Amino acid sequence: MAKSVQVTSENILEILDAIYHVQEAMKIAESYDRKAFEILSEAKDSLVDYLINQVKGSE
Repeated sequence: MAKSVQVTSENILEILDAIYHVQEAMKIAESYDRKAFEILSEAKDSLVDYLINQVKGSE
């Protein structure tokens, strides 16, 4: 059985920080490497989905 993880404000801040850094990398990659940009975009979407699911799960 999966163990439930409580979302703390520290965890949320870490996820938001990761999203910020991925977005900054996307700005750079957009000009130089389309494939890297697409991969970073997928990573950002995944982090956002994870954050939403964690917050919904803690309600």
